[in-house]
Amino acid sequence: MKQAKFDLGLSFVAMVLLAGLLVACNKPVLLEAGQDDDDITLNLKKKKVLLIALDGVVGAALEEMKLPVFTRIAEKSVYSYYGLIDTISNNGTVWADLLTGTRLNKHQVKTENFSGANFSQYPSFLKRLKDSKTDLRMMAITTLPLLATGAFGTELEKHLHLADNDMAARDSAVGRLQKDNMDVLVVDFSSALRAGKSYGFGTAVSQYRTALQQLDTYIDDLIYTVEHRDTYDSEDWMVIVTSTHGGRADGSYGGSSAADRNVFSFYYSPGQKKTSIPRPLVNVPYEGNFVYFSNPLNKSAVTNNPAFKFGQQDFTVELRVKTTGGPYDPVYIETRTGIAELIQVG
Repeated sequence: MKQAKFDLGLSFVAMVLLAGLLVACNKPVLLEAGQDDDDITLNLKKKKVLLIALDGVVGAALEEMKLPVFTRIAEKSVYSYYGLIDTISNNGTVWADLLTGTRLNKHQVKTENFSGANFSQYPSFLKRLKDSKTDLRMMAITTLPLLATGAFGTELEKHLHLADNDMAARDSAVGRLQKDNMDVLVVDFSSALRAGKSYGFGTAVSQYRTALQQLDTYIDDLIYTVEHRDTYDSEDWMVIVTSTHGGRADGSYGGSSAADRNVFSFYYSPGQKKTSIPRPLVNVPYEGNFVYFSNPLNKSAVTNNPAFKFGQQDFTVELRVKTTGGPYDPVYIETRTGIAELIQVG
């Protein structure tokens, strides 16, 4: 088995699911960097996947909340709070990303539904799994109204749609995990999206915080049920928890802003070593108001702010600069003492 490459987009979730059920290894699919194939021994445990999708959870907001269940499972997860999804981030596009493992330039879903979908050429990971292993048993429990039609095909043994009812979805998922012998269970919770649309996305909004806290308990219920199955000792579970898209403080979502596109992903398995994927310093959209010099030659900004009066000590100043090109090589930071560090972006 080859080492899987971690990607920060939703597309990677589908790739992990495919790999996780089509190989027979006793390690999680997401291996430690540098681990050799020789370190892997045969495992006869039955591989199973629980995929939990949280609509409308901003990755940075979840990190700021430091919720107890996510904090606990991080100890045995590969995870990131700084995933970056498609430049179009409406529900239709992101669910097509999640299911097909491709981007909108391939699956062609660009609107808040699945119209125009090219699922014949780029089918869902569920269909690919079923085509490869016809005896796999796969089910889905969803609450986002969009998922009532158009997303899943005949590859699912059962699709239970409980529109806008996360509690009922939690109860149904727990019941299935206790008694059923399915190989893949997809569970969708949409309460964070509803709270964000009504009141705004972000930790400054009490209704949004409450929704995230409730979802944290639902995740706990599902993982607890998995790990207390009668057949758990003969099974090898991977639990994937991911958000589909983010949102903005005014309650809008679906665009190309950093807040719209910021998602999180956790790949949890009892044997997995804790691996945090940090936010990259390049190719990430930054938002806000910044100083702009139309002609930077011989122009400067000077500050007497006491925060920059370091005295006789070592210090570091970080500056992010986006340039529009030019033959010159200007001085970005000039200080009288100390060390200046420049990180150039864009």
